[in-house]
Parts: sequence; C-alpha cells; structure tokens
Amino acid sequence: MGTLADALRGGGAMNAFLSMTLLLLLYASPQEVEFVEEWSVRIPRFNESSVLRSFMGGDGQLYLYEVQLTRGLLTGPGRLVVISPQGRVVRTLESPFFSSLAIAVDRRGHIYLWQMEGNRSRIRIFSPEMAPIRTIETPTLHPELLLVDDAGNIYAVGPHVHSGQEARFEHLDGTIVHVFAQDGREIAAFGSWDASLPLDRRVRAMSRSLLALSRGRLLLYLNRPVPPDRFVSPLHIFTFDGDAPRVEATFDLRTLPAPARAARSEVQRSLLSESDFVDGVGIWHDRVAVNIMRRTPAGTFQSLVVLISPSGQMVEVPVPAPGRGRLIGVDPQGNFYFEYRPSGRIVKARLVER
Repeated sequence: MGTLADALRGGGAMNAFLSMTLLLLLYASPQEVEFVEEWSVRIPRFNESSVLRSFMGGDGQLYLYEVQLTRGLLTGPGRLVVISPQGRVVRTLESPFFSSLAIAVDRRGHIYLWQMEGNRSRIRIFSPEMAPIRTIETPTLHPELLLVDDAGNIYAVGPHVHSGQEARFEHLDGTIVHVFAQDGREIAAFGSWDASLPLDRRVRAMSRSLLALSRGRLLLYLNRPVPPDRFVSPLHIFTFDGDAPRVEATFDLRTLPAPARAARSEVQRSLLSESDFVDGVGIWHDRVAVNIMRRTPAGTFQSLVVLISPSGQMVEVPVPAPGRGRLIGVDPQGNFYFEYRPSGRIVKARLVER
C-alpha cells in the first residue's frame, strides 16, 4: 500500500478519487493510520555542557546545531551538522560566529544567524559553506526563534531589548513575530500577549514559543508547558496578503475535544489534559500537525501527533517509537522528523494507511 502522501500528491481523476478515499479512511478509522520509521541517526555531541537544537532548513535538509555553554552563557564556538533526507551527514561546519540559538537556513542553503553584538542587533547571512555574504542591521531585539520563507523574508520571535549600561528586558511591545525584508526593513509585526502575565513570565514563555512555516502559511503557538507558567494557548495560522499577516484559522487547544473513538470509550475528553503539553508544530499538506506529550498511567510520557484538517476534523497518531519524541518538522515531501531525548536519536518517519 502506498503512503498517504504519495496519493495526495497524485494527479488526475483516479488519483483524486484515491486521495479522497484515503482521507475518508483517515477520519473514519484513525487506528489504521500510523507512522513507519524510515531511518534513525545518533546525534553527535561536542560535550554535555553544550546546548543542542535541531531544526528543518528551507532546503529540506535536517540541521543539528550545537553551541558551547560557559558558566551558563552561550559563548561559542558552535557546530552545525547537515543531514540529508536519506540520513547521511552531508557536512559539518564550525564557526566562532555560532554563539546564538536564533538560526535558520533558507531554500538555497544560506545560513542566517541573529545576534546581539554589544548594543547592535544583527542578522549575519552566510553561504552553505559558511562564507560571509552580508550583515543586516535590525531594530534591537533579543531573538529566540528564526525562520526564512521562499521569498527571503525573515521571521523572528523576540522581545525588544533596551540597552543602558547593560542590556535588559524592559517591556514586550504587544507583538511576537517580527518580519524583516532582506535589506533589514521591518515589514510586519503580529501576535499578542496576555498582558496580565508578569514580564519575566512573558519572556520565559517566549523562549518556549513554537513557530513553523510551510507553503505560505505560518503557525504560531505560545508554549508555556512548565508550572507555574502552564497556559494552553490558541494555535494561530497566518497567511500573508502582500506584507500584511491575516489570521486564516485559530484552534483553541483548551476547548477542542479529542478525536472520537466510540468503540474504545464513551467519555469524550478534551484534546489536552492537565498533564499534557505541546512540543512541536508543523504542516502536513493542508493539515496542521500538533505534537503532544501525553502522560501515561505509568507516569512516563508518550508522544503523539494530532492532525487537524482545515474544517477542524482530527486524528491522533502515535509517534514511531515509545517515549518523548519532539516534532522537529515536516519536510516538503510530507515526511516527519522527531528528536528523542535523552536517548539522543533523530527519527524520520512517514504516514501510511494499513
């Protein structure tokens, strides 16, 4: 049996019929849809004191990014390991410029690194081989997340930083995502905060926010999974009309009911329980993928992906291996990538219908 992704990519009347049939099966019998592991790789590490993050590049490759940590501060140097969709290490780059976690890669493989350098906020752009291309001056932000779309626009999550004798957080300006053109102009800013939260909790929440971009749509989830910051926020989907962001849909995970499985239970529960939290979002074809860490009766966590259609229909699919598999992203072919800690594995998986 072919994959759902293969069927959805097909053309013609017969493929359209098969696609519709598979989608009906997806919603009518979710227990028959599952992830199948394609490959897994071990995560190479500098040492245990470094900070590691993994992300999908706009070029469809997987990136493992590691920065040295000294006395609680990111100091660099850092290392970027590039892994192909086939699971092979393509190249490894080391640079003293790698001293910030705000990094992104565009569809041409260009590397974007956003840093505060003294009182200046800059985005440095490098070639895939780490040769400098240019530096963009931006308004003073403290960046946490970075994405680049196919047109080269840069999306950043970060609060404004006001610098006196030392840099410090003074306020959030009511926006979360800042959009910059390639010349550094800020062309849009959108999102919102719960103004009742104290400033320090807003900053901590920002560092856990989730952002994903695919096919002209951007997902934003303000994640606060750890008490006392627990707050299940809405998942926003934005599209862009020119430079202006427009809300396409909002899914309130606090009130969404879980997918119905009448054969298993007559009690309808909510999508997220008190102990669940979200750890990764993505886009699979026209569906939103939300990765949920769910506590089992034994007290451990098991990850599952909830696929939400544009009409709000949902299906739950356990991730390919037991444990806490964080969703890194979904590639242009519809394959899912998960990171497992503390085992230190990256897993690539595809959805199949049995």
